[in-house]
Amino acid sequence: YFLAVGTIEPRKNLELLVRVWEQLLESGQCVPKLIWVGQFGWSNNKQLMRRFEKLQKLGYVELYSGLSDTELFCRMQNAIAVLFPSKIEGWGLPLSEALSMRVPVLASDIAIFREVGQGVPELLELNDVAKWHLTILNYAQKNSKLRAAQMARMNRYRVRSWPEHFQQVEDFLSLK
Repeated sequence: YFLAVGTIEPRKNLELLVRVWEQLLESGQCVPKLIWVGQFGWSNNKQLMRRFEKLQKLGYVELYSGLSDTELFCRMQNAIAVLFPSKIEGWGLPLSEALSMRVPVLASDIAIFREVGQGVPELLELNDVAKWHLTILNYAQKNSKLRAAQMARMNRYRVRSWPEHFQQVEDFLSLK
């Protein structure tokens, strides 16, 4: 299964994942499961929610709310990859957590994911449904070369410590 983490709201770009999973179903190929850990937020399109619920009823999507950190990390550790198709993000803590656990990440190509990801995740254009579709299919294969390449890049990922973080903040503030 693939995992997505976060409140379901427009900036998280659930629309893209729903479109990808609908295309996977239409293609007749083996469809991996999508597990979303989070809850419904604000301003969700009713038609999109109906499409999401249809995928749930068909058994291709599961939604979990209120999981403990242990339950979330267990699901993260066992995922093929964690998906972050976000349009906008704060700092990207779940992305950093996934990489620190050596779990592959597919994410939208936005500045914060480039910074936090340190060149490790597979970064994809925000609205390129075809590329997301193909990449998810590739990663779902048992001997995925793309996934293996990301696992090799994982060796250069460095978890930042709190002192390093605060030093970076201090350095930034001293520039003002």
